[in-house]
Amino acid sequence: TNNGGRSWDNLSNNIDMPPWGTISNIEASRFKKGTAYISVDLHQMGDFDPYIYKTEDYGKSWKRISSDIPKSYSSFVHVVKEDPIQSGVLYAGTDNGVYVSVDDGDNWTRIKNNLPPAPVYWISLQENFDDMVIGTYGRGFYILDDISPFRELADANKEKVNFMPVQDAYRFQTIQSMKNDGASLIRGQNPAYGANLDFFLPDTNRKKISIVIQDMKGNKIIKLTPSKTTEGVNRVMWNLRYEKSDTPKLRVNPSGVDWVTYNDDGWRPLRTWDIDVNSGKLGPKAVPGNYKATLNVDGEEFTQSFAVLKDPNTSGTIKDIKAQFQFLMILRETINENVALINKIEDLRHSLQNDYNTRDEEKAARDMDLRLYEIESHLFDVKLTGAREDAFRNPNKIYGRLAALGSDLTRYGADFRPTNQQVEVYEVLSDRLKGQQTAFKLLMEDDFWKAEKK
Repeated sequence: TNNGGRSWDNLSNNIDMPPWGTISNIEASRFKKGTAYISVDLHQMGDFDPYIYKTEDYGKSWKRISSDIPKSYSSFVHVVKEDPIQSGVLYAGTDNGVYVSVDDGDNWTRIKNNLPPAPVYWISLQENFDDMVIGTYGRGFYILDDISPFRELADANKEKVNFMPVQDAYRFQTIQSMKNDGASLIRGQNPAYGANLDFFLPDTNRKKISIVIQDMKGNKIIKLTPSKTTEGVNRVMWNLRYEKSDTPKLRVNPSGVDWVTYNDDGWRPLRTWDIDVNSGKLGPKAVPGNYKATLNVDGEEFTQSFAVLKDPNTSGTIKDIKAQFQFLMILRETINENVALINKIEDLRHSLQNDYNTRDEEKAARDMDLRLYEIESHLFDVKLTGAREDAFRNPNKIYGRLAALGSDLTRYGADFRPTNQQVEVYEVLSDRLKGQQTAFKLLMEDDFWKAEKK
């Protein structure tokens, strides 16, 4: 119809398709008058091939544009959709997945990721945040976060690496109470938190790939390395955090325990099960503002700028967030100092317990080991074996308490400056660490080490 439905013309005979097909979807183009796309389902007639057609003259003539979709018993098409922003980008839902074309149907690529091979009955494109929402038969709803990379590919050179523009990312707290059963009964998953960093690889011959995040002054925030890459579009997530604090590397068995295991490098990480401690090891979240990401592929660099946006629902000010960030950066540095001292002592104790020749040397080494143990016992819970139950048997020491303080702010806190009590607790713990650093320095001046060097 071209008169609002007052009269209709039957265009079916203009389409070169087998009889008795179901027209499962009609998509009128928003870019060119007279252009439309249709999907045709013939599986009830025993024909499982994909059928998508395009017209550019109000249906007088049609062209099949789905021959590139692989044929199978599940390749028949339920829906075809046109991208609302980029002309020539199409999405199709078949009985076993979703396909995208960036050249108006000439070539199709399956969008898989973690999507199961489920019948895709409908596709909706959320224009505000550029998300794709699909409805499946029997497998629920799925959302693909940010489909803008497909638009970039429409005009990109497919023979070169392409670093896509980065969407601005909202900074907010993702909180789930341990006592809240509401969310635990929902089977869905939230999208990955942070900024989507998408890049296109023309092949799999690239060996060294990394992305460095910097502020606009060029200060490095974090380096991200993808665990694996494939030909086509790849995505790396930045969770908007700076580098996490260092990990203590333990090389000595807890007293009376001989069953702990070590990695190939001879150490085991200090494993704490307390949720208040673990989240305190996270790096601080970036302050709202402008940032840049640099993709390095075998020495060739590509840079994109983007913004970290303030949560519009928080009443904390930018000034509050900056104060919190600065405090957390100082706290992270103090945790790293504590970890550095732990690692030094662990290295020394490991040598003392394994490197002596005579009984006199053994006695002197054991005495020094006990003195180091005394200092170390103030830095962290030296009785931790890695077993979950150990985390609740003894009080936290400097390391655990610093991490718990960080957890209050970076994981469970709102967008406000640290409280006076939090600052005071930090000062107490910092002073305790300085005391142990001084004790260690004095111990290193002991005559034992002079004899050790000889």
